[in-house]
Amino acid sequence: MGKRYLITKEILLEMFGISERQLANLSKKSIVEKVGERYNLVQSVKQYIDFKGISRNDTTQSIVNAKTLGLLLGISERTVTDLALKGIIIKNDKDAYEKDTSITNYIDYLRETLDKNSEGRQQELNKKKYDAELKELKLKEQKKELHRTEDVKTVIQNMILNFRGKSLVLPSKLAPTLAHEANTEKVEEIIRKSVYELLEELSEWDPND
Repeated sequence: MGKRYLITKEILLEMFGISERQLANLSKKSIVEKVGERYNLVQSVKQYIDFKGISRNDTTQSIVNAKTLGLLLGISERTVTDLALKGIIIKNDKDAYEKDTSITNYIDYLRETLDKNSEGRQQELNKKKYDAELKELKLKEQKKELHRTEDVKTVIQNMILNFRGKSLVLPSKLAPTLAHEANTEKVEEIIRKSVYELLEELSEWDPND
């Protein structure tokens, strides 16, 4: 069984150029095939054409004019002309068209158009999904970067507080030693050594401690 191409009521109404009431009557008579809230494109078009009263086996009417073909297909004469230029509808002479071949080609054309539209919609959905995922990843990365920045800021603040605390106790730590030292150079050496030790300790400071 071939693939069914389901279309909306609005598309079928536009194709056939009929009202919703007429479409409802066609559906009741099983002239158009309704599947749920949609319609089977190929079967509905074929049965509608037969309903119009022109049999595919009627060779006496195999050549029709643009107006008749347009009425059969539910399209305007201008559209018939445009489709003929594209080779979808077969034109033999001035205002003379091959009915059967043109109907078959038109159904195939509608089917291909639906396929392309479906592919286009799927590609659009895929692109939207990709864009949404990319946006989400960027947001996560921004949040992660923000967390990293906050972490670094916290580490630096803790390091400064630690250094400040040890610096503040340095005078009281050195006072007993310096109180009995009269040699200025010796005093400077003791202070310098203590500051270097403090700086070295700062460079080796572990925020996890």
